[in-house]
Amino acid sequence: MHNAKLQKKEFSVFHADLLCVRDTADLCQRLASAMSRLERTSGFLEKTLGALSRLRPTLSIDPGTGTPTVSVEAIGEADILRGLDVIFSREQDHYEIFLRRLTPLQMRVLKALAEKGGTEIYATGFLAAASTRNAASVKRAIDKLVREGLVFAREKEYRFVNPFFREWVKRHWQA
Repeated sequence: MHNAKLQKKEFSVFHADLLCVRDTADLCQRLASAMSRLERTSGFLEKTLGALSRLRPTLSIDPGTGTPTVSVEAIGEADILRGLDVIFSREQDHYEIFLRRLTPLQMRVLKALAEKGGTEIYATGFLAAASTRNAASVKRAIDKLVREGLVFAREKEYRFVNPFFREWVKRHWQA
């Protein structure tokens, strides 16, 4: 039972860490660090490394320290885009279900949040991207997105819970 609690805690740390991803290099570093933490409790790294080595042999572990090393240069933009396309094709039905629960204004605010970020949701540029002039309406829309579990507030910034959903909204969805 203690082990199950530890694994749940480690997964929560892994999930929270991924919510803060800024770019591809940061994503790779965070994944490598999270896998190293999970390895201590569940053998996750060994299993994952075996799977990844068949796909892209750019992940290695220093036998002395157990530190994973990721070669970001070996992963090209085309590889990342193909990977995103796979994720988007698998998740599109789920993403569309989320969108059906929203009003047109909430959908426009979600699109603006994906494109502009969530630090200045009352700024003129954000309001224009959401096709509204009413900051109070934007606040109500954001509150609904938070209640629906699509976005969260962190340090005066609204962020998508699922960074892949954010990218899908930016690339594939027209408000």
